Amino acid sequence: MRKCLALFGALSVFFCLTVLGKPALADSVDTLFLAKQWEQLDEFVALTGNSLSPREWSVYANGLWLQNRYDEALEILLRIQDDFPPSVRPFGKFYTALAFERTGQESEAKALLYKLWPKSPEPLRFYVAYALFRVEDGDEKEKWARAMLSSASDDPQKVQALTALFSIKSAGLEEAFALLDLQPRNSTALSFLQSQDCEKDLRVCLYLGHAAFLNGDYRKAVEFLKKVDESSPSWKKACYYRAYANYRLKSYEEAAALWGELAKRGGDYSVASVGRLATLARLGNGKAIEILKNVAAPDGELARAALYHLISFYEDRGDNATAKALTAKLLSGKDDFYSMKLLWRMGWKSWKEKDNLNAAEFFIRASTYKGDALWASRNLYWAARALEESGNAEEALKLKDQIKANYPLSYYGLLVENNIEGKIREGLPEELQSKPSAMEAWGFLFWESRILSQKNTPSARFRASRIYEWLGNFDIAYNVVRALEYSLKAENLYYRDLLKALYPTPFAQEVQVSCKDFNVDPHVVWAIMRQESAFNPNATSWVGASGLMQLMPATAKDEATKLKIKNYNIYSPDTNIRLGVAHFSWLIGRLEKLPLALAAYNAGIGNVLRWLPEEEDFDEIEWIEDIPFEETLTYVRKVLSNYKVYRALYGTIDERK
Repeated sequence: MRKCLALFGALSVFFCLTVLGKPALADSVDTLFLAKQWEQLDEFVALTGNSLSPREWSVYANGLWLQNRYDEALEILLRIQDDFPPSVRPFGKFYTALAFERTGQESEAKALLYKLWPKSPEPLRFYVAYALFRVEDGDEKEKWARAMLSSASDDPQKVQALTALFSIKSAGLEEAFALLDLQPRNSTALSFLQSQDCEKDLRVCLYLGHAAFLNGDYRKAVEFLKKVDESSPSWKKACYYRAYANYRLKSYEEAAALWGELAKRGGDYSVASVGRLATLARLGNGKAIEILKNVAAPDGELARAALYHLISFYEDRGDNATAKALTAKLLSGKDDFYSMKLLWRMGWKSWKEKDNLNAAEFFIRASTYKGDALWASRNLYWAARALEESGNAEEALKLKDQIKANYPLSYYGLLVENNIEGKIREGLPEELQSKPSAMEAWGFLFWESRILSQKNTPSARFRASRIYEWLGNFDIAYNVVRALEYSLKAENLYYRDLLKALYPTPFAQEVQVSCKDFNVDPHVVWAIMRQESAFNPNATSWVGASGLMQLMPATAKDEATKLKIKNYNIYSPDTNIRLGVAHFSWLIGRLEKLPLALAAYNAGIGNVLRWLPEEEDFDEIEWIEDIPFEETLTYVRKVLSNYKVYRALYGTIDERK
């Protein structure tokens, strides 16, 4: 109840205090509906039903609908069907048709749906087609499943339409490929492909191989992917994942040859392949080193990427003469991402050697590259630190002010700004404020959220996000509103309601129960989710990490075994959160420091133990900068910045008792 009331409080700012411009009563159909206080709403309607307006009856009917009380909702919808405003009427009729269907009156549902279909507004078309798919028989089912597909406006709708086609055995290879593009491990589509001849269509081999890779079955992945030859448009993708599977199997020569071929040809996967070759080079693979040398010889972006990695390789090997020559070559070209990264390395080396003047110069030169906000704020921060150490506090302060102004809630922005709480103000900026539409005022919040999310105005996006959260669609709510993060730069003041939308606390009960059981700060879990999955329970990374907490299948299996969970769905929010929190609890217990535990969550505890310095008392900020895996370095900084904002915004929630 506390969760509902808290969200109700936030929603009231936007669409509860006024309904079509008129004040809502403190205890009214609208307030009780938005607070999801269903029993109290029933009592209120029983007492005041004779005086309720058609709009209020519509809101009540929508409340009944959300409780699956379709027969009661149907009675009201039929009674007020002529009272709906024109913009709302098709949606009221659609709910009437669904209520007919869900109360066993399929003939009435079908008749009303066929009347609706020709004139359905865009947001309704997919749903009308889906309803007709359910109530029809025979060949008509395929017709409406394909109408669903043609009307689908987002990925979940496409998945639903494709799944419908498979359910009536009307799907073929193209539908299987389309479904796997959306859900690479979809069991229905994979089962279908397993019955097909891989040799006749090499895409079958590609998708089966990719799924095997994501599931950690690298031998099977190699077996399928090596069948995809250069005649296939997907050969580069197959080659890349085949190389990665070989890398996982420690077949480094084969991996180097495949990544080398992709690097040589350029185009898709070439830059990523150069990065993977650099990893093999650090492991001492001679073939990878030779390939990098060949790629670095000409000019161009790929050559500059190879040059950068070769410089790192030779510096790590102590061949300073070769590294210096390659450095001169790279810096003599254009200023770009690779020259910026090299200047950063030079600045970091000078910093470690306590040559603060040179360090500041390198960092300032690197900061002129603005193509990446995290890199830009990183260079400015360390330039300021180096200037401080060299006694130039005035210039250091100017750089810190730049970070505060341009990167306020970034990792580095939060290192230089300790008083976030003091900059949080109540309410919303004017550009995000809006009034409810007729659709919203009549209770059709689901439909209003879809209509608003298609608009590009800040106020529409923000309002859509709040409604999606109220509906429990947390990932959509976050993705709709995250484009408004730019608003946080204005005046360096943070509006609480916007921050709560950008840093939400979904699945609160599941998170807090698991955090209490495993002695973990809930804010860390939300900070991880925000970075890992953007609160999408079905998220799957390119390497197979799954669910809200982005667990690798092997990690999930290990934790499930420890917890004696025999049968589980890795995508189930409750299960995924529990396994992820259990794993993180073990890591923080072993490593004690939050940055170390986060690094281990991303890169594995074995790597972190190797990265630890011998002394127990070390500078954590410098240790973070020395993380050798760029993905892990980025991950740790972003989760830490998320965590700081969560703590500032919501205060201390200590469930660890």
